[in-house]
Amino acid sequence: MTSIVNLFTQQPVDTHIWTALAWCVGLPIATWIFAMATYRRKIS
Repeated sequence: MTSIVNLFTQQPVDTHIWTALAWCVGLPIATWIFAMATYRRKIS
């Protein structure tokens, strides 16, 4: 929560924001890979 407050008040942000952004990018990519593998298995 404090990272969001720091962003709005234009204060320096700690490393937790990068961890959160990595999860926001990594989770959809991992889900897409799993979904494509499942889809390819179903159609073959």
